[in-house]
Amino acid sequence: LGYHVVKIDDVMRDLSLVTKKRKNAIDKGITLEEACAGKTYAMVTMGCQMNAADSERLEGGLLDLGMTEAEESKDADVIILNTCSIREHAEAKVYSYVGPQAKRKRDGEDVTIVVAGCVAQQEGARLLRRAPEV
Repeated sequence: LGYHVVKIDDVMRDLSLVTKKRKNAIDKGITLEEACAGKTYAMVTMGCQMNAADSERLEGGLLDLGMTEAEESKDADVIILNTCSIREHAEAKVYSYVGPQAKRKRDGEDVTIVVAGCVAQQEGARLLRRAPEV
């Protein structure tokens, strides 16, 4: 999309988004809203009730940016995995879901893969080493 999300502050009702433009966004002179307009997303929520609530808030933010929900995750421009590490084999489930999406990216599709939640925090750099497409 041309932007790196650096930080999201959630104050229950209002999301404060801090971004850093990537080179292609700077070159094109586009705003975040312009970059997101017409794009589709797929939200995959794994685990706890807190993640379900977080996913709803994230979806609200995506809709505010002009994105629409894709009918199939395999067709989405942006894939968001909101993960929970409480469930058994949580990390393995995340990697198994990231695999096909990462292949789309390696095959040249313009897809953005986002991993959020507990597994993202716990895996951190390991996740990025194992799946650099994220």
